[in-house]
Amino acid sequence: MRENVALHLSNLPSDVIAEIAPTILRFDAPHATKVHVHESPSLQQRCIGDLPSRELKFIITASQAMEIQQRLSDVLTPDAHADANRDRSYSLTTLYTDTPQRDVYHRRGRHRLVKLRIRRYGVGSQVFLEHKLKRGTEVRKRRTTIDLTQLEASRGGLGLAPANAFRRQLLRQNLRPCCLLCYDRVAFNGEADGGRVRVTFDHRVQGGVMNAWRFEPLPDMRELLPEKIVCEFKFVGSLPSLLKTVIAEMQLLPTGVSKYRRCLEEFPTLLEGCGRDE
Repeated sequence: MRENVALHLSNLPSDVIAEIAPTILRFDAPHATKVHVHESPSLQQRCIGDLPSRELKFIITASQAMEIQQRLSDVLTPDAHADANRDRSYSLTTLYTDTPQRDVYHRRGRHRLVKLRIRRYGVGSQVFLEHKLKRGTEVRKRRTTIDLTQLEASRGGLGLAPANAFRRQLLRQNLRPCCLLCYDRVAFNGEADGGRVRVTFDHRVQGGVMNAWRFEPLPDMRELLPEKIVCEFKFVGSLPSLLKTVIAEMQLLPTGVSKYRRCLEEFPTLLEGCGRDE
């Protein structure tokens, strides 16, 4: 398999850096969320010279998911959030933002690399305000937390100190709630070739239209990937040999699938009058 070439921010064009740097760097340090071992490598604090965090996505079947888990069972362990009463899964709900012109969907300008979203795990009382930067397979995330009730009462937590950086980016980029995605995740963590590895399986991916800062269930949620599972390999630096072997022997094909884009395409009214992809 061809090795991916490391992508560093220093190699990006100056205009791109100018657009995305505020999004990924402006965080209120006292409120920064601590990264735990069971979380994605892309949430790690980065220093100059660090290897990039990467993600590979695959669309697979339930039987393929079981085989991957069996192949990796000697190296990876179930995520700390795994619920034995839910087949070792936990639920995720994510509120995505976009401009009225759907610039994030169409990858226009500054929006071609960055997403701003709000994520909730299970029925927890806290939500995570997240900035996600993705270029090729390289992924970086920064997040902070606020209480769900505060989010709903203050238009995206815009009046809360921990959310100031998130607030500035929402206003600067004219971002607002667009859609809500829900799915069940089974996750495993471990080490391979001396680096952290996380493998996730997202089941029953559903989406719906949401134009408010809320996480309440929607009556018109639709299946976005019927009978399919989104599998992600998350690692630091080069692809570990163990994962290379799984990909080669199972003939897995990496894909650039986006749950967010799938959701908007499932609800065509969200894209009406917003132009075409560049």
